[in-house]
Amino acid sequence: MKKLFFIVSVLAFVLSACAAQPPIPKTAVPNAPAARAADALVQLWIKDNASDNTTKADDDKLLAALSDDFALTDISGSEPSYTTKAELEQQYAQPASPTDTRYLYVYHYTIPLSGEAAVIWGSMHVVSSTVNTTVPITIILEFKDGKIWRQTIYYEPPAYAGR
Repeated sequence: MKKLFFIVSVLAFVLSACAAQPPIPKTAVPNAPAARAADALVQLWIKDNASDNTTKADDDKLLAALSDDFALTDISGSEPSYTTKAELEQQYAQPASPTDTRYLYVYHYTIPLSGEAAVIWGSMHVVSSTVNTTVPITIILEFKDGKIWRQTIYYEPPAYAGR
């Protein structure tokens, strides 16, 4: 009985540790140079956006992968918000809030043969002093000249937008 309890305890510990940071999902990427290059950028983006626990080196790699004319559009409220690369660099320079955390769980993503864009489906779990919620999310990354050019975030369903 003790042996069974030990095995169950170890298994529960391993599963809970794995749940903290889900692996980057495997997806079928077309065997074309542009699609493979886009896949590398998507993998980098997912790694840096999966949680608030990224390192400065991770952030620097992502910022280097952004086009100089990068724009992030967040369609979550009544009015879209826009963020430039310079504004994102300033946000990354600020220390993370100890009371506000976010976790992005990516379920699947797809890249077309052209490698011009990627669509990422997942959910965003947000915990703060006033919010504890999980909402479905779709992110579209667009690529230009081997870099991330545009990022658009959609929260679904619209009833959750702005919460």
